[in-house]
Amino acid sequence: MAHITNKRLSVEIALSKFVTLNSVTLDCSLPLGEFKCLIDLVPMKLGSFDLIASMDFMFRYHAKTEAVKNWSTPRTPTEIRSFLSLAG
Repeated sequence: MAHITNKRLSVEIALSKFVTLNSVTLDCSLPLGEFKCLIDLVPMKLGSFDLIASMDFMFRYHAKTEAVKNWSTPRTPTEIRSFLSLAG
């Protein structure tokens, strides 16, 4: 995982609005069910969102996000742990 600072980054957000940032953390591990995906994180305040994924992330991991979205709801503690990738 690399952290970049002291470099001005122009990021496009909703409604074609651009914001300038100076920090990004590259290749963070994001668990999606049983999958581990890499995502670049940019610290910024944008409403009440916990995570905003870029279009690059969605394109790269489309099949995996679809698989997670289509999983049935876990019903037992074991299924929940498995879904959250916490089962040992």
